[in-house]
Amino acid sequence: MAEIQPPATLEEAGRELWKTVLAEYDLGGTSLVILRSMCEAADRAAQCHAQLKQDGPIVPGGSGQPVAHPLLAIEVKARAAMLAHARALKLDLAGGE
Repeated sequence: MAEIQPPATLEEAGRELWKTVLAEYDLGGTSLVILRSMCEAADRAAQCHAQLKQDGPIVPGGSGQPVAHPLLAIEVKARAAMLAHARALKLDLAGGE
């Protein structure tokens, strides 16, 4: 069977996840749609993480008060989406036998 290439719209984190999952699991059809969404969430989490490393977790609010960086919530939601997609695909998250 030919290797299924990652969608061109995926960035590094998403492409790596795509390749890793398909190297271990035989997915096709609608499972690839779920995998794509999972990889897009991985890209979103990676983007947020990179910006948070640069900005830090606390930023000035509208009145100058310290507030949690808005990307913290987006990163958490992206990671939760990744886990939900992994469960939907019945991927072995623990890496056990």
